[in-house]
Amino acid sequence: SFHETAVEDVKQLLKILCVFLTLLPYWMVYFQMQTTFELQGLHMKLDISNVEKYKICHDMNSSSYSPESTKKSTLVAAWFSLFDVVFLIILLPLFDRVIYPYLKKRDMHVGIVCRISVGMMFATIAVLVAGIVELFRLRAVWKFPNEKCCSYTINQTIGHTVYRAADMSVFWQIPQYALIGISEVFTSVAALEFAYQMAPKSMKGIIMGFFYLFTGIGSLLGTGTMFAFKDTWFFQEDFGNINCRMGCNTTGTFNKACHLDYYFFFLAVLEFTGMFVFIIVAKILKLSQHLVPVTKTSTLDNVTEKSFTNGRRGNVSRSASRRVNSED
Repeated sequence: SFHETAVEDVKQLLKILCVFLTLLPYWMVYFQMQTTFELQGLHMKLDISNVEKYKICHDMNSSSYSPESTKKSTLVAAWFSLFDVVFLIILLPLFDRVIYPYLKKRDMHVGIVCRISVGMMFATIAVLVAGIVELFRLRAVWKFPNEKCCSYTINQTIGHTVYRAADMSVFWQIPQYALIGISEVFTSVAALEFAYQMAPKSMKGIIMGFFYLFTGIGSLLGTGTMFAFKDTWFFQEDFGNINCRMGCNTTGTFNKACHLDYYFFFLAVLEFTGMFVFIIVAKILKLSQHLVPVTKTSTLDNVTEKSFTNGRRGNVSRSASRRVNSED
């Protein structure tokens, strides 16, 4: 027979893994910063001084190779992920040292389940905003209603690649990065606290390993879904082109078109659904009864050890009473 504490540890592990599964949509959205957000930024105006616009018709609207590298001083699309870091640096101490203690003094405890749910909502809004930005970006590229196969773009050379970028400032991407940063303050931090609090003392290292494993799986699923929509919303494998309209001909008609905006809207629906699934799972597993709201991260060790010591004592005492009754 297994020791009583070992059985309880396994039960606790299963609960944690169930919650980690519900967080996969959040990680799919979170890692868009390093993939589709950056790809979107490459097809937006990075050089404010660039006023060279071209009207290109038919199939000549994709990115291309240039033997000459970048000459002009332009912004870097990857830099905009710094807005996520900036909001994280500003908001984390603000919530940890000011807002949460203020709410606690007024008996308004913000639990981990609530914080994770709020963060998932902000992540939903982030990809929704990204989808709206992409919708307007495509309209800026294909701005001729009567000439559906004629694009209006800027030749933007980055490295040795010439991108057909929209005449739309890349600064429109700031809100979506900022919203991801706000979501990270709630969901990512609270999820780490959840993993640490719920983890049995003998499994803390393993649980943290599982936490990062599931973040990696979420990133992988985000890439996998893009391949799933190949030949539906994504077609050309040409330097990451997202402006494509397939089958353009002299009559001004096309068969298919690339739609990164649809992919963002899909992620928004998926994340919104994932938020409700997480809330349902949290209620079924009664996570609010196991998790103790903490005001400051420094008190986390004491809270965790006390809560699980008390919980273990209750489980052991109940099992002992059942054995005594069975012997009688």
